[in-house]
Amino acid sequence: MVLATVTVADTPFVPIGRRVTVEKLGKGFFAVRFVYGFFESPDIPQDFALARPLGLALEMDSATFFLGRETLVPGQNPSLPRWQVALYMWLASNALSPARFYHLPPGRVVELGTQVTI
Repeated sequence: MVLATVTVADTPFVPIGRRVTVEKLGKGFFAVRFVYGFFESPDIPQDFALARPLGLALEMDSATFFLGRETLVPGQNPSLPRWQVALYMWLASNALSPARFYHLPPGRVVELGTQVTI
C-alpha cells in the first residue's frame, strides 16, 4: 500500500534527484512524496521508477490509483455575484481531470469525491 503526495515547489524545476522521497511506514505501507517545479508536468507512473532504488518496487501494470475529487455546487447565499460563481464553476468543470493531469492509466483510477459549496 502506497500513500503518495504530490507537491509543487516554488521553483520552476526540481532536480530529478530531489523529485521522489520514500518513507517505509511498516507492515507493507510506504509514504511517497513527489515534488515538481511549477513549470513541470507531473508524470506519476514514470516517476515511480525513481522510487525503485529507494526501496519501493511497484508493479505498475496491476496498480490501482485512488484520487480525491471536488465537485463545485452553488451555495444559497454566495458572496460573489451569480455570474462570477457560474463562470468559476464553468472554468472548473472544463479543467483537466486529475487522472489525465498525472498521466495515470485509464481504467485503473478510482475517484472519491466530495461536493464543495461556493
